[in-house]
Amino acid sequence: MRGRYRMTEIKVIMDRLLHHEGGQIMMATLVLLVVFSLISAPLLSFMATGVRAARVFQDKMEGYYAADAGIQDAVWQLRQSSPDPDKVPSNVGESKTYTLDQIINGAQVMVTITYENDTPEYKIVSSTSGSSVISTTVSSFVRSSKGLFGYAASALQGNVTVGNNAIVTSTSVNPSDPSTYNADLIAKGNINIEGNAKVYGDAIASGSISGDAQGAEVPNSDIPPESGIDTSGYHEQSKVITTSPVYPSSSYSNGGTITGSARLTGNLTIKNNKILTVEQNLYIDGNLSIGNGSVITIGGALYVNGYITTGNDGSLTVNGYLYSEGDVETGSNFNLVLKGTTYVNGSLTINNNSTWPQPVIVVAKEDITFNNNCQTTSGTSLFISETGNVNIQNNCEILVGYMYAPAGDINISNNVDVTGSLVAKNINIGNNAVVTFSQPTSSSILPEEVLGQFNIYTYSIS
Repeated sequence: MRGRYRMTEIKVIMDRLLHHEGGQIMMATLVLLVVFSLISAPLLSFMATGVRAARVFQDKMEGYYAADAGIQDAVWQLRQSSPDPDKVPSNVGESKTYTLDQIINGAQVMVTITYENDTPEYKIVSSTSGSSVISTTVSSFVRSSKGLFGYAASALQGNVTVGNNAIVTSTSVNPSDPSTYNADLIAKGNINIEGNAKVYGDAIASGSISGDAQGAEVPNSDIPPESGIDTSGYHEQSKVITTSPVYPSSSYSNGGTITGSARLTGNLTIKNNKILTVEQNLYIDGNLSIGNGSVITIGGALYVNGYITTGNDGSLTVNGYLYSEGDVETGSNFNLVLKGTTYVNGSLTINNNSTWPQPVIVVAKEDITFNNNCQTTSGTSLFISETGNVNIQNNCEILVGYMYAPAGDINISNNVDVTGSLVAKNINIGNNAVVTFSQPTSSSILPEEVLGQFNIYTYSIS
């Protein structure tokens, strides 16, 4: 009975709600209509304003991106080894204006480059115009870093010493014109210019400077670091391993010809005055010893799983990569022709009166030594000692060599003539030596990351 009563009560309540509402729903509907009519106009106006603001923002961003394209184009122009004279000024205070060839985001972009000072520093102004974008101007200052090889000699952690009567100059120096002096020295230590030595450039040191440079002398300087060279790529690049066909090394002790590629087992010792020609790659699973007067020509890559030694008066020509697991040492009057990247997992010694006629990249884990009267006769070479020193002994001539020994010293002995740039922990230039700085440019020898770059250091939008 009690449950039946409750069901009847609920039915009565529902009936009242459905049939005796007295117009409450109508009233609520009318109230909602009035409220909606009051807020709809402002809401629609707000939405329209938002759409317009988004469009303005989009136009501004398109204008900014177009103007920024002008800045990036100007930096690219400055980084060229031979800049376009119609776009890049060559004198301090001069400006050049040009227009980008392409329309960017519907806008024409005009760029002005001004040569501000001899740092060198440039001001770049890039402006946009056009009916579809908001006019935008971006201003920027760019400055050139010299790069790792941007000085005649750079001591990364120690001193630069220039011996008595030595000369540090450059390929563009005119001794009678101080404005051409660019054979600069830089040291995170001291610079010592001894006796009658002449340095046709600035001397910049974090420590003291003794002696006289022909350019400015800037002691106690804050010297920022430069990017180094990652040599791991050279190490792997030079490893060309040939697995077959396999021959005993003893079969070629009297020279001969190998058609195609080959792998030789054991040590290969070539007797005096023999000729060995390999058409393609050669892998020696041991040491390579070359007798006096012998001539070895490798058409491809050479991999020696040991050391390499040569006698006097012969030659070794490798037309591909060269990898040696041990030391490499040539005899006197030896002609070493390397046409690909070379990695020596030990020390490299080029002995008296030997020649090096080709541009090449040479990386040695330990010391690199050129003994008396050695010569590199042509092209640009990069010599890197990963953990040791680079030693150029008396009367050698290096043309053109960029030398890098980040963990050791570069020692230039008496009467040596070196063209290029020297970078090491310490640098010692001997008496009567001549170091001629050659400004590095883009090439297949020098990695891009060590070249001087123009970089943006201020940026503003209007």
